[in-house]
Amino acid sequence: MEKRTLAHLCTLFENDGCPPQVKDSIVTGICTDTRRVERGELFIPFRGQRVDGHDYIETALYSGCTASLSEHAIPNQPVVVVRDTRRALLQLAEGYRREFSPLMCAVTGSVGKTTLKEMIASVYGTTYQTLKTAGNFNNEIGLPLTVLRLERDTQACVLEMGMSNAGEISRLVRVARPHIAVVNNVGVAHIENLGSREAIRDAKLEILQGLDADGHIILNADEPLLMQKLCEIGSRAVTFGMERQEADVFCLSCESTEGGSRAVVRHPEGETEIFVPAAGRHNVSNALAAFAAGLAAGISPEKIAKGIAAFTNTGMRQNIYSRDGVTVIEDCYNANPQSMRAALSVLGESKGLRRVAVLGTMRELGAIAPCEHCEIGSMAAEVADELIFCGKNAEDYARGARAAGCDRARIHVCGDAAEAGAAAKALRRAGDVLLFKGSRGEKMEEAIRAIFE
Repeated sequence: MEKRTLAHLCTLFENDGCPPQVKDSIVTGICTDTRRVERGELFIPFRGQRVDGHDYIETALYSGCTASLSEHAIPNQPVVVVRDTRRALLQLAEGYRREFSPLMCAVTGSVGKTTLKEMIASVYGTTYQTLKTAGNFNNEIGLPLTVLRLERDTQACVLEMGMSNAGEISRLVRVARPHIAVVNNVGVAHIENLGSREAIRDAKLEILQGLDADGHIILNADEPLLMQKLCEIGSRAVTFGMERQEADVFCLSCESTEGGSRAVVRHPEGETEIFVPAAGRHNVSNALAAFAAGLAAGISPEKIAKGIAAFTNTGMRQNIYSRDGVTVIEDCYNANPQSMRAALSVLGESKGLRRVAVLGTMRELGAIAPCEHCEIGSMAAEVADELIFCGKNAEDYARGARAAGCDRARIHVCGDAAEAGAAAKALRRAGDVLLFKGSRGEKMEEAIRAIFE
């Protein structure tokens, strides 16, 4: 964040007045965690289910924050009183965004948002000084905090937008005001809240509400629900795809290689060969979306290919490595049916003595959870030699595997990730390939730790 006076920042959001004793003080950044205070920052507390950040205002001020927002007055303290600190943060970021004019790209979708965001940022980095969402800071706190990191030398910014209910992306896109928007796919994550895939699609397409009038929205041509909206969206739409040849950016050919995939991409400027340094057909699809986003940003095909080749994934997303004689596919950050199928496809293409799938429950599926887990269990039985299931829906996975004809001796049902890890440890042999995947709350990384203890 560029330095601003507190008085100036107070003009950007609704409040009950700037504390006169600190109105001319310089604010150097925003702090939301008193464990990471830097002198001169503005503290913004939030009320959570278990912790109320307002309880730490005095700690933040004592640690060096210039002032704090607060939903109630605190006598003799430099606080700016607001009705709702979350809403104030959105307003602050929206006002701060108006002071800058970088190329803004917003990314959403049900699966692979963070991977695609990283890939687009790698492409943009070949040409522009690029800011990107840190990790998966994609909600109504994380996104405005990213926007508040804009500076004068920022030439491009790639923002990830997540949602679990209707209206959330609408609020985020008012802050971001992107020139380029990408909707990667429409899955069933959060169907428990939204009720149908059509409702999920419509919630994703709220991104159009803040898109620049001359901007482009990049859509997955292989997703029928998005293509249903193509005529309605009109000329602003750019499509990419692996299956529909009429897509603006299309994969002509693709082959798996060591460390990733090689593909030939047909696009409006010709054909370009790319290397995608991540396993799986789904990551080639991500690369097509990144290619389209690069073209929309005015980047040459050659530089786009270079940016895709330089991409590296983050966190616990499909990190493939060897340890103690086995290959581990660590994909523990989150899970839904689409990402499970993609991960199992990668396992199925892997070369090893045996393939072992260690799968935790996929959360937030509501009434369709038993059916979806059953289907994934069936697919897992087709690609893996040993199956280890854990969590609330482990028996549903197992039911699907048995229905697919899997020998019961190959199916292991466990209570939690630690137990699943112990089962994997007992089974493992040198040369095995082990996939670990489940929703974030399942903590599948604990299963990985267990096999190496």
